[in-house]
Amino acid sequence: MPAHHPESDQITVAIRSDDVGVVDFADPVKNPIAVALRRQRGFADARVSEREVPIRRGKLWYRYDAPKLVE
Repeated sequence: MPAHHPESDQITVAIRSDDVGVVDFADPVKNPIAVALRRQRGFADARVSEREVPIRRGKLWYRYDAPKLVE
């Protein structure tokens, strides 16, 4: 099994209209990006804040930079 290097990962996620239904950008769990990430295969849990995006894969948490806004 190859080593996992999260710092080199780039994650693209699609947000659906129902993800936005419970929007609370102040709550890292209810952020629509976190909701969409948890729906993806291999992601056990996810949170999104202004500074970081911690994602749990299995029993380990990986920390990513905050998402960039798309205009």
